[in-house]
Amino acid sequence: MVTEISKQSLSLTGSDFNELSDMLLNAKDTVFSYHLTEFTGSVSSLTLRRSLELNLRYEDGLYILANDELNLFSFSDSLKTAVSDIEQYLLFLWEEYVLEDEANLTPESIQLKKTLQEILQISQEMESKKS
Repeated sequence: MVTEISKQSLSLTGSDFNELSDMLLNAKDTVFSYHLTEFTGSVSSLTLRRSLELNLRYEDGLYILANDELNLFSFSDSLKTAVSDIEQYLLFLWEEYVLEDEANLTPESIQLKKTLQEILQISQEMESKKS
């Protein structure tokens, strides 16, 4: 997965992931803009249509991720777990709002559904399995 942190491109695998973790550990009280561009593997049924900006910081032994657009929040002592939790929550939102008939949704829920559809899509692999 490719991310952008302070104009750097890092992958959330191998040494780049360790470099990102170290960067956060050494930059306490700094919030980084992290662009999730593809899922790390915890969600295989969805892909991102566009990057999702997450605010990322390290505080009191925890990696903290947040997105204001979708009101997402995750924290863990492991950066991989915090990212995975965001991904799992996006899958939950997709299943609860996008797959739901709009007749069963409030106006705010319909707006959330539209926003999710702008950001996410069913992966080509899952589309192939449907055919």
